[in-house]
Amino acid sequence: MAVGAGATGGDPQGSGGGPGQASLGRIAVVGLVVLAIAVALIVYAAARAQEPSGGAEEAGAPETTDSATRTVRVLTVDGDTDKPLPSATVWVGTDGAAGHGVRTDSSGQTTVSAGQGWLVRATKSGWTDDEARVATVAVTVRLLLYEEKRQWTKFGYDLARTNHNPSFTDRPPYELAWRYEAVTLLEFPVSAYKGVVVGTTGRGRVFCLDAKTGEERWRVQTRSVFAAQPALSGDKAYVTGMDGRVYCFRLSDGKTLWRFNTGGPIESSPVVDGDRLYTGTWNNAVYCLHARTGRPLWRFETGGDVKGTPAISGNRLYVGAYDGSLYCIDKRSGRSIWREHLGGTIYSAPAVSDGRVYVGTTAGTVDCLSAAGGGRVWRYVTGDSHFGVYSSPAVAHGLVYVGSFDGRFYALNARTGSLRWSFYAEGDVSGSPAVIGDIVYMASLAGHTWALEARTGEVLHRFPDGRYTPASANGDLLFIAGRKVLYAYRGSRVEK
Repeated sequence: MAVGAGATGGDPQGSGGGPGQASLGRIAVVGLVVLAIAVALIVYAAARAQEPSGGAEEAGAPETTDSATRTVRVLTVDGDTDKPLPSATVWVGTDGAAGHGVRTDSSGQTTVSAGQGWLVRATKSGWTDDEARVATVAVTVRLLLYEEKRQWTKFGYDLARTNHNPSFTDRPPYELAWRYEAVTLLEFPVSAYKGVVVGTTGRGRVFCLDAKTGEERWRVQTRSVFAAQPALSGDKAYVTGMDGRVYCFRLSDGKTLWRFNTGGPIESSPVVDGDRLYTGTWNNAVYCLHARTGRPLWRFETGGDVKGTPAISGNRLYVGAYDGSLYCIDKRSGRSIWREHLGGTIYSAPAVSDGRVYVGTTAGTVDCLSAAGGGRVWRYVTGDSHFGVYSSPAVAHGLVYVGSFDGRFYALNARTGSLRWSFYAEGDVSGSPAVIGDIVYMASLAGHTWALEARTGEVLHRFPDGRYTPASANGDLLFIAGRKVLYAYRGSRVEK
């Protein structure tokens, strides 16, 4: 072999036809090395055989759990106010929080037995859930729950688009908590959900802020123009753009999950109802998409552009179009139920309350129709028939609130259509009002936002900024959309 030849420097067979003494010694050393390597390989293979398949360090491996339990303190908190949340139910499990639940006490606390990696989940009727895994050294798990009725997740506050949030009771005087420089136009207010607010700008920015501090968590810059309010649901934020696309972003980090191109500009704010998303487009259509995937489920043809946001009540969807018609559509199948021609064009989004539908027209009218059959119940005529009523009505306290391009803001009796009170807004009213608690918030093109007593029209406060649809609220914060600045205010809490 080559090692022997190199050692002797002569005939590889040697003088006696076999290896010399030096060659024999070297062969023995080599043999020992080979034997040692073989033993090491056997030991290594045995050790690998005892390892669990897909070791803990492999990417995507499930988090390990420790069967040894310890006492863990669980604290449930109102995420909007940071106050302890009593009477929440806490569930514990290894692969999922299950089994027998325990209630938190008046201080929002309870104790459970759990091991490392176990899942702890808290639930309460009317509140969002929260969950967390027990860390290696954790002795306390803090869970944040949010009262669902205090979340403002879409344009119009609720599916019926009444624009009335009765659970927010703060009143003037207001104290500025923070402000966010949007740089470009804010035509719509922000949507607020589970500690964050999401808004859009006229130059294609989608931004997500911490609701308490105003700190920007993420932003996405698109090539679109946005003239609609986002809709928030679960872990997703939905936005519609004038580029014709419906966007779905992950709420935690802004990652784009899917996009759908309708083929026409979208000024209609998206509405999410369960696993479905609805929006209107400028190409004479209403779309229904699967909210998780963006897959189209149906398309309804109208006689004109759809610029307002649909309203939903029960199994029916109501939407106006630029052909002057208000449409009632079966929300599951996309089939027409009825159609009522009102004259003018309809930019306003309808609102549904107590079996009636309220909507404005560019002919300067506010119309009330039967939600069941579409027949007109009453009509109120404002003082402008050129641009008329772009404003989408809000319905609360037995009144319908709406603005007009005649420079006035109206409160009408919801049953009869008679005038209860009106307010001179110093400029045309294009945007939609919001009734938050007992206060109605509205803005005019003069550049101000007002807080008015909802039942009387008394001026409670004037904000020095605002132009279109100004207000939403969440927890203990009131959000006012100025022309290019978003403001967060705290007021004086009135307990009910």
